[in-house]
Amino acid sequence: MNRRTDVSPVALGAKLGLYAGLTCAVFYLILYAIKPALLISPAILLGFAIVVVFKIAAAYYSWKSQEGRVTFQSALQSIFLVSAVSLLIVFFFFYLVFNVIDLSLVEQIKKNITDNLMKSFQAGKLSKSQLDESLLKVMEFKLGAGAFFALYSFSLFVGFFYALVFSGITRLISREISLSSSHSNN
Repeated sequence: MNRRTDVSPVALGAKLGLYAGLTCAVFYLILYAIKPALLISPAILLGFAIVVVFKIAAAYYSWKSQEGRVTFQSALQSIFLVSAVSLLIVFFFFYLVFNVIDLSLVEQIKKNITDNLMKSFQAGKLSKSQLDESLLKVMEFKLGAGAFFALYSFSLFVGFFYALVFSGITRLISREISLSSSHSNN
């Protein structure tokens, strides 16, 4: 049986990461067109579900391109690159939206945080000095390049964890299929 190794895990991950990132950007543009405030709601988590779907696709195509004999390393490379590339596109998109296209979204975030602080103060969970200190921090709140880089870095860490899990599962499935096919050939 000839092994097809013509699909590079790096190329596969980069390609699927590009598709995932662009799909997320289009999804977020649709959310923004419906209502800009949706970009600061839990609805944005659906975009990360899109990335997970592309990670699963990367695991599948890694497995398929190597005829079911995928290594942990090649699965990890392709799956993690989906995260790295797609999240770079997503965070660049959000950076542009929050810092160039619609500055009112940052103001809405500040308002939401302020409202929550006031509710906490009224419920007795914050003292007056804690409230004042927190409100000063809210006024200084920005979503600049540094904040997006920090979010991207944290997301890469989470993406790497998911890549480890998916790669391990892919490798286990690959090994089980290899073992069952070798037993059936005997």
